[in-house]
Amino acid sequence: MADGDEAQPKGNKIGDLRYYARFWPFLQPYKSWIGLSFFLLPLMVLTDLAQPWILKLAIDDHIAKGDLSGLPQIAGALFGLVIAAYFLGAAQVYYLQLAGLKALGDTRRAIYRHVMNQGSRFFDRHPSGSLLTRTTTDVESLGETLTMGVVSIFGDILMIVGIVVAMLLLDVKLTLLTFAVSPLLVLVVNIFRRKLREYSVVIRKSLSKVNGYLAENLAGLKVVQLFGREDKSLSEFRTLSYEYMDAFRKSNWYEASLYAIMDGVSNLCVALMLWYGGLRAVAPEHSGVLTVGLLVAFIEYITRVFVPIREFSGKLATLQRAVAALERIFGLLDTHNEIGMGKPEWNTHEFTGSIRFENVSFAYNEKGPQVLNGISFLMEPGKVVALVGSTGSGKTTIGKLLLRLYDGYHGSIEIDGVPLKDIPSDRVHRIVGVVQQDVFLFSGTVRDNISLKNPDISPAQVEEAAKLVGAHDFIQSLPNRYDTLIAERGANLSAGQAQLLSFARAMAHNSPVMLLDEATANIDSLSEQLIQQAIARILALKTVLIVAHRLSTIQQADEILVLQKGVIVERGKHAELVNHGGVYAELAKSNELAGVTNDP
Repeated sequence: MADGDEAQPKGNKIGDLRYYARFWPFLQPYKSWIGLSFFLLPLMVLTDLAQPWILKLAIDDHIAKGDLSGLPQIAGALFGLVIAAYFLGAAQVYYLQLAGLKALGDTRRAIYRHVMNQGSRFFDRHPSGSLLTRTTTDVESLGETLTMGVVSIFGDILMIVGIVVAMLLLDVKLTLLTFAVSPLLVLVVNIFRRKLREYSVVIRKSLSKVNGYLAENLAGLKVVQLFGREDKSLSEFRTLSYEYMDAFRKSNWYEASLYAIMDGVSNLCVALMLWYGGLRAVAPEHSGVLTVGLLVAFIEYITRVFVPIREFSGKLATLQRAVAALERIFGLLDTHNEIGMGKPEWNTHEFTGSIRFENVSFAYNEKGPQVLNGISFLMEPGKVVALVGSTGSGKTTIGKLLLRLYDGYHGSIEIDGVPLKDIPSDRVHRIVGVVQQDVFLFSGTVRDNISLKNPDISPAQVEEAAKLVGAHDFIQSLPNRYDTLIAERGANLSAGQAQLLSFARAMAHNSPVMLLDEATANIDSLSEQLIQQAIARILALKTVLIVAHRLSTIQQADEILVLQKGVIVERGKHAELVNHGGVYAELAKSNELAGVTNDP
């Protein structure tokens, strides 16, 4: 489950700022809340800075002198500052988180909208686990940054600068001694920052692989069990999980080590300050200059200054994770495999369903082989054309091109004389209804799975479509009929019932063209009879393109196109082709038309 387009760690401060700048449009609608959060930061800092200073005044001016008359006022002021700091902090975090949650919701919607607009090439190159990770885990990393990162780092900087200024005002020499270890501290933090950034990217990559592998094996769980691959699958999953755990463990080690170093440096500074302060206290020339209140205030300031410094290091780690997440998110948003927009004037045009392929050739990628070569045919409204051929002959690829799942073909495809590339893809999907071999049913009611919650499809139209394809009778036998809840992926229905619902879904959306891609492959004979009857009813109303393997389906076609290695080698009606004795006749004789095939 490699994710080939994963972002690599750049360790570049300018690059980091560039990613944050790109994220600003998601925050801009909520800039008033962010601005209020910024406004509250200096007020919070001032309330914190004032507390040690007031404590010094209480000790030196009152307690040391035995004058207790002003202590109640000082105690009241200190209590008021503590309460003010609490409420200011709560308000600051509230407005910041409110803006952050709104921005994260917009980010998730932007990712989802971008992914939904991509063509099939995009999904060929991006595993579902990678897309899931970016929409959930990576966005959550940004949430950590908004609540613990950028804004609060400004508060930490204000706090550090304010404490340094307060300490310098109290005693310059003592302050300089206290921060003598700062250069070493800056070096250590920078080293750890780079390592944390590297492991942040590794963690995201490994988590993406775990999610992708898990999603794939859960989807194919029956295959895993039927072929006895449980132990092998577990072993592979354990290996991927260990890679994720190992990267997380190393990242945690660096983060914990950084915290420990910060605590050690804090204690070292207090020790240096007490040593130097003690020497000065006993020196005759400094008598009365270094007071107990001053020492207490310095210890308070040192304790307070290393809290934001220590948190600053942790927030740097959070910022590194956020930059790695932003690299991946914008890497995804910068990947464009959208199908062409088409021309808006064709959005409201009524199409009858005449389909023309003219000398169409196609390859799934530039370096890959040609899957189709010079395909030409015409489908008139109300006619049925069947595509047959062995596996890999290109039958299903023709359907994918007709549905505009892929662009980049050579030649011309037209609907009612309008080039397919000029018709918006969502309009194409309303023109061409599709029933595929692999049916996907959503968790929800039978009615919702047929209408797909389209408000333009009434309950009466849902039932009419179900009756048309012969699904109404079995739906009526369900516990709650059309309101019966369907389990995930239709687990509580048989394969035939699920396929009938997919037919009903296509009929309910009333497209003039119907594409049946191996649509009868997974159903029993009785269900197939019902579907054949439904197809016969709609032949006069719709153009039908059938990718089929059953003779019972193919025999109804007005024209059969026989494909071999991406080329139409024969065409005609069933009887003509059998009597001709060519490729089609060989397929029929070898029973290949009765087997299930899977084309690219």
